[in-house]
Amino acid sequence: MQLIVVGVNHKTTPISLREKLAFSAEEIPTATKILTAIPGVREAIAVSTCNRVELYLAAERKHQPEDLICTYFAERAGVDVDDIRDHLYVHEDQDAIRHIFRVVSSLDSMVVGEPQIAGQVKKAFKNATDAETVGPYLDRCMRQAFSVSKRVRAETEIGQNAVSLAFLAVELSRQIFGRLKGKKGLLLGAGEMSSLAAKHLASQGATLTIANRSLERAQQLAEELGGVAAPFDTLPHLLTEADIVISSTSAQRWVITYDSMIGIVRARKNRPLFLIDLAVPRDIEPRVNTIDNVYLYDVDDMERVLEKNKIAREKEAQSASELVDAEVNSFMQRLKQRDVVPTVIALREHFHAQLESELEKFDKSNPDLSKAQMAAVTTMAKRLVNKLLHEPVINLKRATNRDDVGQIVEALHTIFELDKTAEALAAKAQATEPPPTVPTPASAESV
Repeated sequence: MQLIVVGVNHKTTPISLREKLAFSAEEIPTATKILTAIPGVREAIAVSTCNRVELYLAAERKHQPEDLICTYFAERAGVDVDDIRDHLYVHEDQDAIRHIFRVVSSLDSMVVGEPQIAGQVKKAFKNATDAETVGPYLDRCMRQAFSVSKRVRAETEIGQNAVSLAFLAVELSRQIFGRLKGKKGLLLGAGEMSSLAAKHLASQGATLTIANRSLERAQQLAEELGGVAAPFDTLPHLLTEADIVISSTSAQRWVITYDSMIGIVRARKNRPLFLIDLAVPRDIEPRVNTIDNVYLYDVDDMERVLEKNKIAREKEAQSASELVDAEVNSFMQRLKQRDVVPTVIALREHFHAQLESELEKFDKSNPDLSKAQMAAVTTMAKRLVNKLLHEPVINLKRATNRDDVGQIVEALHTIFELDKTAEALAAKAQATEPPPTVPTPASAESV
């Protein structure tokens, strides 16, 4: 079994393509089941955030599911396979584990050290577990990843100077307006990202209006932060009044369109409006940015704001990376041992099954041998098999330190047909089991 990561993120893929690949919360259980139906894929987790869409898979080594997954992504995005292949990255085995550990530890985030990603991946892990698409390999890998993330935060200061995308959005607003005190902030959506943005805006003295499709949730957040809740259907009026709009909903279509914004700008009498779209898929039609006095920024635009915060985090990121690398090496060693032990058992069973078969034939073809003579032949034959197996088994156990141990294990399974041996032994064991006892009516009544 091998671990595979296939995905796109803010480094490899523009938001215009990422949003076509993004999974809504409702889609993820179905998506993971589709993935585990691909030949060779046994386990699957789908992670979808504003900066990445990734699939974590456990697959049989004899299968190479990457091409089928690339096709799946292309069909999902409605583009040609060749158009998406250049954006996809694929990591296998140790590189896959390192990538997952780095993602959960926030070392691969746009904002290095941000705390949200660990919770997002935990939610994806739970969704896949509930959908029954997580087995022993991914379960073990993900639990170790969460443990590594805790170590990174406890033993380094990676989170000390960290900021969130919500903080960056407010910081960008402050750079444009100067002071935010008295500015009218409008939050679209009342999820985690909107909540963080609202807190940062409030700390800068801006007034808050929160619009959400669930008015009750908007009211809860408004009460916490001293803001005002508004029904979502009053959006045109709210946009007419606002100075800063931060949008982070889970809508699957434009919340603010170019055509609607044309009328709103007229009603504002060309007063500047600052829009930050933190949603993936995006909430605001990109053409809005071409309207005079409207300034639209999306998730990918946030990267420029990061530079000032970046230097302070680089030293801690290096320490955290070294810790992650050590954890990856340790985890890989345990995984290799896990692969080798069943192969050692299967190899012994294979040779001893052949031995038993040959001894049975020998016994039938030599009826004149006494029981003592047959026992002597059996003892000698078993000693010979054990002696022949001793060095290969020792060398196989030592091979756990080698990078190509997976190929060695696979070669042994192919050469000796160990999978067939296991199936034959299982069938034989099943055939020798006594049939279950069915109680007679009389005995059933007496129970």
